Amino acid sequence: MDLKQMQYEARQWVDDMDMDTWDPVAVLMALNWAKNQVYDQLIEIESDRYLTSYNFSTVADQAEYALPTLFKKADRVTLSYPSWAADANPRIYKFVITDERDTNFNASVAWIIGSNFYLQPAPSEAGTLNAYLWYFKQLADAVLDATEWDIPPGMADLIVMMAARRLLAQKGRASAMIDRLYAEALQPAARGARRARTSSGLKYSPYSLRLSSVRLARR
Repeated sequence: MDLKQMQYEARQWVDDMDMDTWDPVAVLMALNWAKNQVYDQLIEIESDRYLTSYNFSTVADQAEYALPTLFKKADRVTLSYPSWAADANPRIYKFVITDERDTNFNASVAWIIGSNFYLQPAPSEAGTLNAYLWYFKQLADAVLDATEWDIPPGMADLIVMMAARRLLAQKGRASAMIDRLYAEALQPAARGARRARTSSGLKYSPYSLRLSSVRLARR
């Protein structure tokens, strides 16, 4: 995503409502904070859209395995053994909090401690890339001198609005208009309704165009 454009749009919102000059670092910090808030909301609404998988190999009787880099939140583990039929359903491990791991004796469960996850029961067979950890990635923060930001499609406008709300809140101000537009944009964005930017097409999504028209109407 075009990070410079996102910074520009966030500043347009707060500069229109508050004449203070905002430090670029403050705007970037607000965008990074907003990214986490928006991502958490989108995961709750449309979790499968943001799931990714980490393929790993099992070791017989070994319960402990390393988490992947940029790990945020676990969903489940699925595994199959070489001895199983090709069309057999995989075993599914459900993640539980650590304190509950000993209360699920009849279920396949997993839990996380530090940078590792644990399977109960431990795999009974060794296998090569026969298991998957399904999880949500931690999105990287934007950095000040960057021009692009690697975030999932549909998030840019929501992040801009959430960042603007945070900047205004830091001044003890709020914007009912931003709140309303954010609520209207959240569900469609989660379901992929946002139009993709293309080099020869729209510069903004429909929501960005709508935000621009609202700003112009205020002037």
